[in-house]
Amino acid sequence: MDTLVKMFTQLGVNESFTTMFLIFVVTYFAMSFVALKKLSVTIVERDNRIAGREKEAHKLKTELSEITAKLNEHLVAARKKSNEIFQSLKNRAITEQKAILTASRETAAVEIKGVRDQVQSQIRSEFAKLEKEIPAISKMMLDQIVLVTGHEAGNKGSGPQNFKGV
Repeated sequence: MDTLVKMFTQLGVNESFTTMFLIFVVTYFAMSFVALKKLSVTIVERDNRIAGREKEAHKLKTELSEITAKLNEHLVAARKKSNEIFQSLKNRAITEQKAILTASRETAAVEIKGVRDQVQSQIRSEFAKLEKEIPAISKMMLDQIVLVTGHEAGNKGSGPQNFKGV
């Protein structure tokens, strides 16, 4: 024991160390009866609650991943269905548009034919009028030419100044 005391003395431990050690031991035992048991029970309960909450959190994460997977499946199915509906509506609209365009083209063709027929009948009537008027106009032109050439024969220097037109 002497060697142990010498060793502690060389390390700088003096006789007050024994007193401090005894105070520590007494305080430790007193505290273990008063507070450490309650603290240890509280720590154990806390560890149990933490473990239970970790299990619950893991379970919730698993449920979340399952719900997310189901939601994604439903989302894909809904997108597919909406795309099919959109395509059918688009095809129906294109079909209706083609029908409307075809009907409009046919109506326009009928109207154009009617207008064309009217124009042709007006042209024919104008040609008929012209055919009736051409002999009279040509006769007047011939009379004027004859009249002008007759004056020229009598009046050689005058020329076209005597022509009065139709």
